[in-house]
Amino acid sequence: MITESKTVIELTDIAKEKIMEIMAQYGEELVLRILVQGGCCGFQMGMTLDKKVNDDDVVVDTGNFMVAIDPNSFEYVKGSKIDFDETGSGGFVIDNPFLREMAAQTGAACSSCGPATGGCGCC
Repeated sequence: MITESKTVIELTDIAKEKIMEIMAQYGEELVLRILVQGGCCGFQMGMTLDKKVNDDDVVVDTGNFMVAIDPNSFEYVKGSKIDFDETGSGGFVIDNPFLREMAAQTGAACSSCGPATGGCGCC
């Protein structure tokens, strides 16, 4: 496990609050896992809850919960910002500068997942 500073990935206060609400429903200590996967529109970011941190994960302590990022996803995730949109259909919105730049150059990645930001909504 490699511990990184909070600046690796940014979570807004509302995103942290919503994540903590979801985690509380499970009644056990969980880790937020951030990952990047290939898909129909190139790379896609996603989030899931996990019960453990793997030995090779990069871990960020938000002060409220731990965020785990696998080493293969880490370079793609750095600098991302996770927010929660309470308008319209609502939901988590991930802004990723790396994937945004890749989309601008190749058109093969989601730049900002979620319908609120014009992304494809793949996450």
